[in-house]
Amino acid sequence: MLPQGSETEALALGSDPQSLAPPWRLLLLSDGSVTRHLSLLTQSEVNVDCVGMDLHSDADPLPEEAEVMGGGLLLRQVFLRTRRRQALVYARSWWRADSVDGYLTDKAQPIWTSLSERKTELYREILTVECGHNEELEREFGRPGPFWGRYYIFWHAGQPLTVIQEVFSPGMDEWLGPSSPPVH
Repeated sequence: MLPQGSETEALALGSDPQSLAPPWRLLLLSDGSVTRHLSLLTQSEVNVDCVGMDLHSDADPLPEEAEVMGGGLLLRQVFLRTRRRQALVYARSWWRADSVDGYLTDKAQPIWTSLSERKTELYREILTVECGHNEELEREFGRPGPFWGRYYIFWHAGQPLTVIQEVFSPGMDEWLGPSSPPVH
């Protein structure tokens, strides 16, 4: 079984995410802009490769974390890439289809950039931190799993604005070091 838990559980001493090396814990549990963190780490511009932005089909089950958004959702899927096209993060986000255009004015921009330009006040609530495998992501990242990821909600004016899932490439160890600390 692969570890999964809430932010509180992830911060608890002795939890599986606690066994993560500190730089990885910082990235997974940070409430700051992932795109900005990636840009600072890689000392490079991080590009958004939008691979899908479609109405969510009711035939496809929503992850439990996204159920708070209700119905009539748009699913946005992106890879965050370096200038050399190295995929660092796969992300998907669920938005209310009737309001997404008011927040994401440029679909090729990082979410945080769009929201910052509008000076949108937000609270980020990290829901879960998890670790798992995915064959499609292994191909895209060019690395075997497991992959660390998280779900979180952006709250605005007391309402859920979007639910985001981010999955981090093991290639991030180039800047963060290995995800597991060395055993002494």
